[in-house]
Amino acid sequence: MILTEHHDKWLNYARKFADDDLAQDIVQDMYIRLIKKKDVNCSYVYLTIKSIYLNHKKKEQKYVQLNDVDIQVERQPYEIKEELQKVLNDMPFSLKECLLENQQYSLRKLQDRYNINYGTIRNMIIKAKNIIKSNETLNEYYGTPKGK
Repeated sequence: MILTEHHDKWLNYARKFADDDLAQDIVQDMYIRLIKKKDVNCSYVYLTIKSIYLNHKKKEQKYVQLNDVDIQVERQPYEIKEELQKVLNDMPFSLKECLLENQQYSLRKLQDRYNINYGTIRNMIIKAKNIIKSNETLNEYYGTPKGK
């Protein structure tokens, strides 16, 4: 197969996951890689294009702008764990129980297990999460509560 006969086909495939300029670069790299190969089928070309794209993405992720990086001392995981445990201990039992049980069971299973309305269980879990998010220490790890 002559690779250049299907140039538009290769380019359209590369455009599915890359912008126009990058797609053209990928196709050119594909030609360079496959120019010495004699028997090449379409599947092999598609795999090569995808591989080149993924390699490009990996290289892109390795470079970090130092201006974008905030140099902060991260809190130790045990400090966060202790703070979370304190908040859970101060939380009403029913909210804490629903939140912790939701780690293992779906809302439907909790509804059947406790014989409580689905909406009520959902609201209890939301309240419990908002209590956690309202803590200043935990806020940066779990986000801000809705409505604040």
